[in-house]
Amino acid sequence: MLAAGQATAGSFSGRQFSYSGNGGTTQDAQNKIFGDFATVVGASYAPDGPPTAAKVKAQVDSGNVTWDIVDAPEVDLAEGCGTVYQKIDYSKLDTSKLSPLVPKQDCGIALNASPWTFAYDTEAFPQAPTSWADFFDLAKFPGKRAIYAGFPMQQIEIALLGSGVDPGKLAPPDVDAGYAELDKLKSDLVFYSAGSESQQMMASNQIVACICWSGRVYTEIQNGSHWALVPTAPPVLRMDYLAIPIGSKNTDVAYAAINYFIGAQQQAYWQEATGYPPMNVDAKPKLSAAAKAVDVFQPPFKPVTIDVTFWAGDLAAQMDKWTTWTSS
Repeated sequence: MLAAGQATAGSFSGRQFSYSGNGGTTQDAQNKIFGDFATVVGASYAPDGPPTAAKVKAQVDSGNVTWDIVDAPEVDLAEGCGTVYQKIDYSKLDTSKLSPLVPKQDCGIALNASPWTFAYDTEAFPQAPTSWADFFDLAKFPGKRAIYAGFPMQQIEIALLGSGVDPGKLAPPDVDAGYAELDKLKSDLVFYSAGSESQQMMASNQIVACICWSGRVYTEIQNGSHWALVPTAPPVLRMDYLAIPIGSKNTDVAYAAINYFIGAQQQAYWQEATGYPPMNVDAKPKLSAAAKAVDVFQPPFKPVTIDVTFWAGDLAAQMDKWTTWTSS
């Protein structure tokens, strides 16, 4: 096994591998890292996407798996571990420098911690908010808020933080109490369906606050917008993992590519390119002021993770409930 970030020149000459990601600036960075790996080892690289859980499962069920590595969200990964996604052979990877803030999964290696943060317009309020409770306080901090329409997990647990639940006592989440807290905002909520939409809402002054992905806030800060994060409102991480579908035809190349991806140099580039925190503790990125402002793996931020076991065990019913609530 090579050290993380290392690859042997020509070791996969004439071979190929594919990665399926979710597009945007994050996949641009992923493609750069995997493309560099392919150049070193002599393989051809085919990026693709998006790897929805249904698409990955359909490939596995049909026996026609065309993706060797996929971006798998934490709950989908836990639900499909061993049936859709291969269990990871950790002896083939150098994970010694992976961040302790990142939960380990049996079927995936940490790809990205997408922090769901309390972002706000610094010109909207005379006093800056300081906690998740302030996100839910329309009297003190009036105005439209944006939240993600796609799924409930992080947002329900954020609502519980807003109601006063201690970050260390979120598991298992009281889902009904979370909805009750979100109901307080219903008349002032707008929903976004993609990260680019939340960014457009910030840029066009449609909202004053947002449960937003830190990378999108980073881009807005870079663009000169008057937005910031509330560092004392604990970010709730949405973890994505590099996973290998069962039936991959290039598993050996996939392992080598993943081991390369989690190297310190590669992870430094990852943060520089995306604003998202590196998975390798030895990464030494050169960060702009904007990137430092959203680096939730550094103090004073204290990120928390969701109860993956709870959500994976009841995912279909919870998704149905969320869809009903967002459309009512």
